[in-house]
Amino acid sequence: MSLELKINPEHFKVLYPLKDWRVLDLASLHLKSDARLSQPSLIRLILRLEKAKVIKGFRDPWSRKKYVYLTKIGEELISLNDYPTAISNESIFHDLRVVDLGQEFLKNDVFKKIRFEHQIVNKKNYVTNLALIPDAEVEGEMNGKKFSLAIELELHQKSKERMKKKGEQYLGALYDHCLFMFADRNTLDNYRKFFTEKLGEKFNEKIFLFHLKGIYESEINLQKTSGFVFGKWMNFNDVFC
Repeated sequence: MSLELKINPEHFKVLYPLKDWRVLDLASLHLKSDARLSQPSLIRLILRLEKAKVIKGFRDPWSRKKYVYLTKIGEELISLNDYPTAISNESIFHDLRVVDLGQEFLKNDVFKKIRFEHQIVNKKNYVTNLALIPDAEVEGEMNGKKFSLAIELELHQKSKERMKKKGEQYLGALYDHCLFMFADRNTLDNYRKFFTEKLGEKFNEKIFLFHLKGIYESEINLQKTSGFVFGKWMNFNDVFC
């Protein structure tokens, strides 16, 4: 591997958060990085890393924020050859929104830890019966009891076959609950009707359906998010508080 840019420790400090978080906007990367850089200095460094093809940038068309993620060269540079972050041009918007959602989850003290799809797949000695890997998994604790969640961000409605496979999987999966997060209410209602017909009314005891506010805005807002939980419409913060 030949690079025009001479890599130094500050570069690695900027790159390492992308190993776990996959794709981050510049403000979030600045917060998570151990590099002692001002915001303008970080932006200059990002531009140099982009030019050297160590990272790639993406401008969110809705929020206008700039996001960055590792290229194959960048992954090789920090020894991620066997554990790639698996970002692609086709999935970039979905993937960055999953990460934004993950950051919002961790602002709530109930949620302690989050892992994303690439970490779930790459986790050493991971024993699972999952045919479909969730977008993320969350560990939390509420009222002294630990719990685990699978997160599925559905920006578009999937085929009925895939919906059925997902529903059946999460009814019997190792997670305590699965949270389906939808960009619009119509898609949520379609899933609710489908799951009720195929899985029965009790699906909602294990699978929760939320209408996620802010998915096409500058910030995701879980405080304004609500959905079907245990057969009734509830605010997100009333479920996890």
